[in-house]
Parts: sequence; structure tokens; C-alpha cells
Amino acid sequence: VDERVLRRFLHEDRLAYLGMIGSRAKVRSLFRRLSDEGVAAERLQAVDAPIGVEVGGKSPPEVAVSILARLVQVRNGKAPRFSDAVRRMESETPVEE
Repeated sequence: VDERVLRRFLHEDRLAYLGMIGSRAKVRSLFRRLSDEGVAAERLQAVDAPIGVEVGGKSPPEVAVSILARLVQVRNGKAPRFSDAVRRMESETPVEE
């Protein structure tokens, strides 16, 4: 489902924000596949993925708080550039999640 939704909205120019939930490994794998299919790097860099502020938790309530915190950052113009997050993710050594 995540991949279908991302593919649907990836080329929309009118979106103020596009984020995707998922593990770093899942996001990395999907982004590489999309890149191999010809999706421009700029499009991928505009996606906030994995969505959320790093709070160190993994339980559903902690993930929910993390996502809500990111949405508040975006609304208030305080979110980091997503391309930086993608660059950091690409430079990480693959981890099993």
C-alpha cells in the first residue's frame, strides 16, 4: 500500500508535504527501486521518509508522537530539509529491522 500511495503522489507538484512511514531499510529499498526506474532524485528528496522526529521509541504510541511532532514542525516551518534526511539514510550501512 505504501508504495502505491507514494507512486500516486510522487509527481504531484501541488502538495505542500509528502511523507512516508516505514523502516529505514524499507524506505531505502523503495527509493532505490524508484531511482532505478527513472524517478528523479529531486522527487525522492522531497519525500520526508521515514516520517517522524527521532525520539528513540518503537512502540505504536511513540511512533504516533514522532509523526505528529514532524507534522507540527512542518506546519511551523521548522522541519529539516528532507534531502538531508535522504542523504543521511543513503550513507548509512544497511541494518536489519
